[in-house]
Amino acid sequence: MEKFVAEIKEKYVFNGNRVFLMGFSQGATMAYRLAASGLLKPTGVIAAGGDLPEDVAKRLDEIEPFPTLIVHGHEDESVDVEKAQEGEARLQAHGYEVDVQFFEGGHDLPVEELEKILEWMEHRIGMNEG
Repeated sequence: MEKFVAEIKEKYVFNGNRVFLMGFSQGATMAYRLAASGLLKPTGVIAAGGDLPEDVAKRLDEIEPFPTLIVHGHEDESVDVEKAQEGEARLQAHGYEVDVQFFEGGHDLPVEELEKILEWMEHRIGMNEG
């Protein structure tokens, strides 16, 4: 991930106030880990259908907090919804701003949830620019 971030910074001009890290399932773990690495200061992390990895959870008090949106289906059979709720509680206990979108569904990301994610991102951008 370090090489990937370095390459992006080298090749592209981007607004640091508009960097979101989003992952679905195992990608949520990667998004949390990249946010925790300090390589970027994300405007927000969107963890969809995944959970907070234990290595990140153990270091939450050492990491600069990042706003987080947890999106998870109540009927997810791959990653139990309780794992998402546990991540929410752990982040909040360490002072992280956490929003959640639990929905009726499984291990997927319905269009309606994507629209809500976009609204959350637009709100976060507005907070950083306003």
